[in-house]
Amino acid sequence: MTAPILPFEVEILKRRNAETEGKDEELLRMWDQCRDLDRRLAQETSRCRSLRAVVDKLNGRISEMDRIEEDLGKSKVDCSVLKSSLEQEKEANKNLSSELVTLKARVREMEANQGKCEKSEATIRQDLAKFKSLTVALVEERKSMTERLRQAEEKLNRKESKRKEQSNPAFLTGKVSDERPSAESSKADLEERMKQIAKEKGHLQERLQTEERRSRALQSEITIMKKRLQVLENMKEKENAISKNSNLCQIDDNKVQELTKELEWLRRTLQDKELLEGQLKKVEEDFRSLEKRFREEQKRCQALTAELEVAKMELSRYDQAEKQEVNQEHLLLLHLQKEQVKSRLLSKEVNALKEKLQKLAGTDESICRVQTDQHSLQRKLAQQEIKNKELAKEMKELLSELERCRQLKNLVPAANRQLCSASQTTKEVQTEERGLPPEGIDPGLGDDEECRDEDVEMIHRRRSSLVNNLNCLNSANNNSCQYSAHAAPGRDETLNGDVMMVTHTPGQPLHIKLTPHHTAQHGHAGDHQPHRRRGRVVHQHGRHSHQQLRAQAENHHHPELGLVSSQSEERPVQPRTNRFPS
Repeated sequence: MTAPILPFEVEILKRRNAETEGKDEELLRMWDQCRDLDRRLAQETSRCRSLRAVVDKLNGRISEMDRIEEDLGKSKVDCSVLKSSLEQEKEANKNLSSELVTLKARVREMEANQGKCEKSEATIRQDLAKFKSLTVALVEERKSMTERLRQAEEKLNRKESKRKEQSNPAFLTGKVSDERPSAESSKADLEERMKQIAKEKGHLQERLQTEERRSRALQSEITIMKKRLQVLENMKEKENAISKNSNLCQIDDNKVQELTKELEWLRRTLQDKELLEGQLKKVEEDFRSLEKRFREEQKRCQALTAELEVAKMELSRYDQAEKQEVNQEHLLLLHLQKEQVKSRLLSKEVNALKEKLQKLAGTDESICRVQTDQHSLQRKLAQQEIKNKELAKEMKELLSELERCRQLKNLVPAANRQLCSASQTTKEVQTEERGLPPEGIDPGLGDDEECRDEDVEMIHRRRSSLVNNLNCLNSANNNSCQYSAHAAPGRDETLNGDVMMVTHTPGQPLHIKLTPHHTAQHGHAGDHQPHRRRGRVVHQHGRHSHQQLRAQAENHHHPELGLVSSQSEERPVQPRTNRFPS
């Protein structure tokens, strides 16, 4: 039974060998071993009979193979552990790849910072060029300003020297204190950047060390796995040499397949680890290049800081010189501003004084005009007073003559009556109450109408002179009222004591209103004073003319006499026809 089974198994093994062709060197070794086994099987077919005795021995060895299987189970557990470790390594590789991405991003940031630093260097150089050009321009301006301010400096040098000695130390200390925080802040920024870069460098070095450790551990594990594979191959060779039965061959084939799969998996892991090693080498090279760049950047930063310090020193000197000049200019500007303010105030005062002078000139002109008007009015008033005195004298003379006439009338009443009836004048002065008729005459006045012819002629002459004087007074009053209207409009002034001067417009009728001062002074037998009296101007040869003259004389000493225009409530004067010439 064993003879026909063996060639069938050989064919199966050939098929399996044909399937396993094209694999790695280890498979070729296995193929060689299979050929050896085929040869051995061909030899063993002839030795089958002798092997029956050896079967018992093989059963003992089967127990040993069971033990080996147990060992293989343990090796499988170890393989699972290795798988988990490989998965962990994959995760670590992913983390390393993410770290590589972050490192690349940081490298890009460093490159961007380098570009910014280069741009800042260019801007700083441009600023230095600008500062140099500004220094040149400012030096030229200094020269021009020094030429302009030499005259002012000669006067203020002594005072400014003392002030500068007192103010320069404090100013320099203030400027140094102002510049210190900026320098400290820049130094702090540089130190922080250096610390950050050093920290990043430490982190990268630590990562490299950990990755090197991991690679070493993986290499040690790979060597261990290789050793185990060699042990397993040896065990397989021994088992193949021992196994003669078909069952044993099938078991061996299964084990061989499993081992080949494990070998392929291990090869793949080795390739992955080699790739990781290459990536780690690249990372190390990148890190070294970054370290070189970092050192170069540090050198550039140091050079730039030195240039900045030199520029700051130059700027501090320039600022000191500028501030000294600015102090001088500031003092001069303060003097100029004070003088401008004074000039403005003086100009305002001058304008105010000019306005006041103009007002005073206008007031002086008005005062001169008023003074001239006053002088003219005073002259006219003096003239009017003289005329009034003359009129008073004439009235006194007329009163004395009237008294003489009365005495004569008392002596010769009959003759006077005849003369009065024959010689009545066309003008008369009629005083009557409102209740009486307009033509009524008091009865007590009949005895007073007698007078001699000689006395009548004298009275007519004096009357004509009085009328002329009254006309002159009216014209003078008109002129005086025109001047008084400028001085005090709307007021009636009493001039020359008790005499009231009132204007009379020509072309209007004249009213004479008699309001005696005291009723007791004029208490005659037939002259009862009413509240209001009407008057008419006539020439009458009798006692009426004597009463008119007496009233005029009294009214020169009483202010109640006045001339009223036609707009009053009294009846207008109605002149009668002249019976006799005046």
